[in-house]
Amino acid sequence: PSLVRDSVLENPILLLKKALNNAPQNRDIRMALLEHLIDKGQFTESINQCDTLLAQKYSENVATVHARLLYSCGEERKTLEAAEKILQHGGDEEYWMGLISSLLAEMKDSVFAIEKARTYYDENPNNMTTNLYVGVLMEHQMYDKAREIINQQLEKNPKNLDILSKELALIINSKDTTTQAKEKVRQYLPLLNWSSQDVEEFIKERGIKCHPLY
Repeated sequence: PSLVRDSVLENPILLLKKALNNAPQNRDIRMALLEHLIDKGQFTESINQCDTLLAQKYSENVATVHARLLYSCGEERKTLEAAEKILQHGGDEEYWMGLISSLLAEMKDSVFAIEKARTYYDENPNNMTTNLYVGVLMEHQMYDKAREIINQQLEKNPKNLDILSKELALIINSKDTTTQAKEKVRQYLPLLNWSSQDVEEFIKERGIKCHPLY
């Protein structure tokens, strides 16, 4: 793997595949292959390698790459399943619930998205799942239901509901709901770990407008 990473060989992917035929359980070789497949944009094969690695042994790093690859390939439901598995293994709840929220908001299948969001809310009704459910309802133009959920939470915990839900309540109750609902936020999920400099260069190259928080 070290020789391949140093680009000493002309066809590292072919060599690594041959090496795996002789040592299919060698994670170092498979990880090196995964890295090169991603670098070459071979995402379908990369997903297959992630599946194999995760079947051998769970790794949060591999699971994260796996979920991001699925997301990049437009596999919404599979990405959702991958994110849920990461959460089950103790992954960052705020990050992965945020991704799940974005996935459900973008889904064309409104019935599935709303039902899934409602399940999260019903199983664990807290600020995070409330925001997720209300956000998905808003994106799929179920404004009356969204208002109902927010009002229910305000009645239960008027001082404990965070700023996001209050802002959503203001959007729902405003006369310009349709215009407000059209505003979108795009998430960028790098497949591999990026440095702050990598992120800065990407933002400048694409002309991305970031939230003031960033």
